[in-house]
Amino acid sequence: MFVENRYLTHPYYEPLWAELVKLDMAAAVHATPGLNNPEWTSHGPFIEKMKGRLSKRSLLGDAGGGPFAGGGGSAFTIADEPLGHSLSPILSYWLDNYLFAASTLLGYGVMNRYPDMKAVLAHGKATWMEEVLEKFEASTRVIALQHHYPVRTDAEEMWEEGKIMLGFDADERGVRKMPERYGDKVVWGSRYPNQDTMSAWEAIDMLRASNIDEAVIAQMMGGNAAQQFGIELVQTVGV
Repeated sequence: MFVENRYLTHPYYEPLWAELVKLDMAAAVHATPGLNNPEWTSHGPFIEKMKGRLSKRSLLGDAGGGPFAGGGGSAFTIADEPLGHSLSPILSYWLDNYLFAASTLLGYGVMNRYPDMKAVLAHGKATWMEEVLEKFEASTRVIALQHHYPVRTDAEEMWEEGKIMLGFDADERGVRKMPERYGDKVVWGSRYPNQDTMSAWEAIDMLRASNIDEAVIAQMMGGNAAQQFGIELVQTVGV
């Protein structure tokens, strides 16, 4: 999340965005929970701290007053049974993708200044983008983030015009129900043969079962990725 103590919204990264466009190279961004990272280089440790607070109650808070009302760490805090599993692997992928796409690419106008910049946000699901656009459009109309650059407030239009693609899984209902919205915005990826994913053939079967056009399935399952990464597809038939 941070390089040399600078977040991705910093002007420090402008030469990187410009060089990506110049080289016609796609930036592949992979969200990670960062469970073992230092706190300010990943959201994982912060989320685990919040998880720890979920099992604590403040007696002063229950009484309705005091500086630690609401679950502080005073001597009047008691602990309930803690949650038995980490939350970071569940939440951090979406949070990291959300912040990269929303605050950097949209909020600080990278997609506006570099409309030909290509990026793929891998292994982070795709349908979270609906909430990003909904919340972000409302926020930019309240406070325009013009610290360094003019910022467009039409996040939806900027997203549609941009060359940013999202990794997706075939079990995402939003993608299957709205292929017209995601058909040219997603690339399929897999951690097969791990148990928490599926093979390409299983993904194709699931998309076909949702009555998605074959040409759109071909885009989702390889065509978009080939275009984004500059790969020429060659069809082979096994005997």
